Amino acid sequence: MRALSATLALILPLTPYVVFMTMTDYSRLFIYVFMGITAIMGVVGLARGRGLGRAGLFSAFSSMVLLALAMGYIPYTAHVALGTVGEPALRFLALSISLSIYAYFLGSVYEASNRMARRMRELGYGVEGFRELDVTNAIVIGIGAALLGVSFIITLLMEFIKLISLAPLMALLIFIIVYLIAMVIARVHRGEKP
Repeated sequence: MRALSATLALILPLTPYVVFMTMTDYSRLFIYVFMGITAIMGVVGLARGRGLGRAGLFSAFSSMVLLALAMGYIPYTAHVALGTVGEPALRFLALSISLSIYAYFLGSVYEASNRMARRMRELGYGVEGFRELDVTNAIVIGIGAALLGVSFIITLLMEFIKLISLAPLMALLIFIIVYLIAMVIARVHRGEKP
């Protein structure tokens, strides 16, 4: 599982640039430069055994900067846009930037499990111990993927609510109801002893 997390941590940060290349009119050379920097950061982090997740963070932040330079107040004020990003591309960019953040998470998981495996070797653990480490690694990767999926579902739900034109008062009412339910659940569980 460590190899899988390292591979995904190297590949997923490149997804925003693929979206920029295929769905926007940004200069390909410009995108290739950012892709190259991201790939080099990932490979160097993997080789050093530290900093593999930085490629994901760089990809996410540089993609957001590219997006800000293509639409919004900066191009409006400067009267210059580096490219244009259409409405359909925004959803895919949001998904790909989320995948870059997930790559940062995977890089951190990879580094932590490598440190733990090194320490386990020093202490003389057997094959069973390393198998347990791989199972734990798989569970952590799965939890991260599940949380990523939940965020996508929430995003789709927000799109659906926007489509049915939910009035602001109704949105406030729904928020208050959900908040009160969460508060009641928290109070009930606070009284329980572990």
